[in-house]
Amino acid sequence: TIANDAKYFTNNGGTALIISNNVDTIRYYEGDSADTIAVLDVSDFASLAYCREITEFWNHFFVLNYNDGSTHIRSLAYADIGNIDEWTSGTSGSNTLTDTRGKLLRAKKLGAYMIIYSENTITTCRYLGGVALFVFPTLVYETGLYGEKAIWDFVNVHYFLGTDQKIYGYSGGQQLTHIGEAIEDSMFTSIDATKKDRITVGLDPAKHKLYFLFPTSGTTYAENAYVYNYKQTPPTWEYHEFGDSIRDFSIFSNRADWYADGSQLAGTYADELVLYADASFTQSGFPIATVLSHDGYVFQLDETGQDNASNIACTYETMDLTADAEEHYFRVAWLSFNAMSSLASATVDIEYSVDSGANWTTIQLAQSISSAAADTWAQHRLPFDVVTRRIRFRFTQDSAKDFQLRMMHM
Repeated sequence: TIANDAKYFTNNGGTALIISNNVDTIRYYEGDSADTIAVLDVSDFASLAYCREITEFWNHFFVLNYNDGSTHIRSLAYADIGNIDEWTSGTSGSNTLTDTRGKLLRAKKLGAYMIIYSENTITTCRYLGGVALFVFPTLVYETGLYGEKAIWDFVNVHYFLGTDQKIYGYSGGQQLTHIGEAIEDSMFTSIDATKKDRITVGLDPAKHKLYFLFPTSGTTYAENAYVYNYKQTPPTWEYHEFGDSIRDFSIFSNRADWYADGSQLAGTYADELVLYADASFTQSGFPIATVLSHDGYVFQLDETGQDNASNIACTYETMDLTADAEEHYFRVAWLSFNAMSSLASATVDIEYSVDSGANWTTIQLAQSISSAAADTWAQHRLPFDVVTRRIRFRFTQDSAKDFQLRMMHM
């Protein structure tokens, strides 16, 4: 987190980066290139060893789920106002959140409040002032945070994976907005729950996409993602697979004083693989999404259609389709769809499933979607015969980087 103490920190007007990893004592970094990561003085806090979560709220530095010889999984403490090393006087204090359930995992600001996520509840921290400086009403029960990094605090809403295996948007109060109906069954079935601490969420603001990255039983770290495009109306989901592990997700912004002929870029190329230099992605600071692999490499997230020289598979999967909410059987005799590609050689595999994606049956392999003419919409009608209460379809394409679909009927 970022915290402020004008007496303790000498740089940046008293602001520093504070770091905690739930193993070591709390550290801080003031930002100059010659600085080291130094140990924060918490000697006033008797025997404080480490903590799971830290944040600053109303100019008070908080530690949550801390260890002072024993671990207090539902407790928090806060230092004196604007005084990060004073834990016994002034407006310092501590609370045990007895209405919460499970361990406290994260604290994220939301407007004038701080939202505290535990394993099975959501609690609001409100500043009152006076004797009861902060109050902590628990407003949401029976869901919490699925993994410590499975959350993104975005503008006036938090997006997160819930322990009830749903995906939510939360804007405060007692109401949760359910956003993941289309994909959460598939996603939570794929997640290896023993590795849920390696789930991460990241934002690509240039593309208006929120990435939920997760590990599966076949991967050690996150290499798969469902991606939420919040600008589309209605919002849409995509599925991504990556060839490299993803430990974290961030945004890189170039400095505003960089120019294509400046000394900072001497010896580098200005193509689509290194730096953008067009009307949208400029050297004036337009953000570029980057990912950090588990072995310490930083990759730029782009859309070339290939991952490390291999074609990226594009998969479009519908939700389950029914005649009347699965009350009766119905018969499907054909699938009709309209598709296009910018490449004349593009093909797509088409399958269906009658058990919500557990098993798939092929309708057609390597179906041409461009009819030997690039950038031309073409109608396709494929016969097959199945009697079912529900059905979903899947289109998979890995022969080229472009597959566009509109209008589908059965």
